[in-house]
Amino acid sequence: MLDFFFIITGYLFTKKMILTKSNWLDFFIGRVFRIYPIYLFSAFVVILYSFYRTDFSLHVPIKSFLFELYNWGMFVTPSINGNNNASLMLAGVTWTLSYECFFYIMLPLLYFSFNKIKLLFIMLAVFVFYLSIDPIVIDFYHWTFNTVMFSFFLFGFICALVEFRIKKTNVNVNNKYIFCTVFILLFLLFFLFKTSFGFYQSLIIAIIFFIIYLWF
Repeated sequence: MLDFFFIITGYLFTKKMILTKSNWLDFFIGRVFRIYPIYLFSAFVVILYSFYRTDFSLHVPIKSFLFELYNWGMFVTPSINGNNNASLMLAGVTWTLSYECFFYIMLPLLYFSFNKIKLLFIMLAVFVFYLSIDPIVIDFYHWTFNTVMFSFFLFGFICALVEFRIKKTNVNVNNKYIFCTVFILLFLLFFLFKTSFGFYQSLIIAIIFFIIYLWF
């Protein structure tokens, strides 16, 4: 389901920030207050429980503990006060927030390239697709990214753009063809691939998402 989450993120914020006129300052302030309050509360519960397990005593040097707190604030969830399973309390999914934040950081560049310099946007898109087909792991500040994930955001962008074009032309398609297409794509996804994380998987999932959202 995380793959759909990334596509939806790319789709929604493309419509909100790139295809319409929006205030970037309000956007980033809104994202901070949308993500951080609940995340910080969850992190506080994890930290409190970790101290509970250690009888509320510090089991690591104070400098290491402060660095652990800093990492948790950046969505990197290492051990906390000796509790090596701390991240499991949040199901180990906090890594998705780093991808989401990176996408938000890149949105102004996508907006500028798409609306001002189309060639630059095409070059960025080709570069992302290249990194997705032949993925690598890169470090960006405190975060680590597998480049295959970037294709999900880009396909979300493409879904928003195609929807905008289709609605302007009022294309109608018979529902039975829609059901058959979705069924075939799901069959290919589940029987040809061992995981949903991959460039070709992201393409199939993006098409499924686009079809379901646009016609249903």
